[in-house]
Amino acid sequence: MRPVTAVAAIANSGTASVASLRIVAAPTAAYQPLTLRFIDASGGYELVDSANTVLAAGTWSAGSPVATNGFELRLDGTPAMGDRFTIAPTAYPAASNGNALAFDDMATRPLIDGQTFGDAYAQLLSELGVRVQSATATADSSSAVAERASQALTGEVGVNLDEEAARLIQFQQAYQAAAKMLQTAQVVLDTLLQLGR
Repeated sequence: MRPVTAVAAIANSGTASVASLRIVAAPTAAYQPLTLRFIDASGGYELVDSANTVLAAGTWSAGSPVATNGFELRLDGTPAMGDRFTIAPTAYPAASNGNALAFDDMATRPLIDGQTFGDAYAQLLSELGVRVQSATATADSSSAVAERASQALTGEVGVNLDEEAARLIQFQQAYQAAAKMLQTAQVVLDTLLQLGR
């Protein structure tokens, strides 16, 4: 909820309207009804209380806020001499949409390294995407280099692991066949020796 609100007088002849009313610091005194009145055509203004006592005066320029008691009032358009704006404590705080407006205002305020939240988030996602793409490309490149190195090593050494495994199986089978032949020869020799007795 916004503790103060600002409203342009209906009889204003200039094009000025309330752009925003933001609390920027703790108030130095309790909020009270104030009137911002423009006293000349070049933007001179006075900020007066309900007793018509001038609390502040200055010259308004586009983009510059009128600041007092911890709040800043910004205007759109151009005020004319005699235009008035009423600034007062919020009459019905429960019905105020000040928090929603302040939250919405955060979308355009530079909050993260001079950028809005949306811009900072987009930049972060962009940087993350570039890093992921770079890491993927580096990993693919490293994998290709490793594969080429493995092929070069195999070509130089002349060792193919699949071929060597097949040969080992052949040698094992040949050894088993030779062992079986020796066992058979032993049985035949034993049988002949027994017959000769």
